[in-house]
Amino acid sequence: MRFTLTAGQKGDEPQAAALIEGLRAEVVMADTADDADHLRQAIAAKGVLAVIQ
Repeated sequence: MRFTLTAGQKGDEPQAAALIEGLRAEVVMADTADDADHLRQAIAAKGVLAVIQ
């Protein structure tokens, strides 16, 4: 599990790229705030399944 604490007014999605950097996992679980095509593509490029709900 990885997470980053940010100020309340900062969005979740801008932190996502750094969180998946060097990630070794089979599944990335995220909420709909992280549902962006570029993030899904970055996750898929690592051969990882994105579960975003």
